[in-house]
Amino acid sequence: MKLILRAALKDYLDKDYYEFALNDQDFQTIKIQLKAYGLIDLNFSCTTKGSTALFWNLTEQGEALMLKLRAIQKGAKQSQTATTA
Repeated sequence: MKLILRAALKDYLDKDYYEFALNDQDFQTIKIQLKAYGLIDLNFSCTTKGSTALFWNLTEQGEALMLKLRAIQKGAKQSQTATTA
């Protein structure tokens, strides 16, 4: 998840991937903020390889916000990033 978040922030900030760093303290803060806002649930579950890992799941509130932010409004013109994503 950290690599995915790093790549998304890099794109948002328009930085070169190798110049952009997301330290662990900032990553932990982002994770706790999303949990505090009620947007994600964090659960340890078994992986397909039999070990355990931390899984992030959207809550109902998180899914509703994601749909609101990412859905293209009827009649709205798509941006270039929306068509390539």
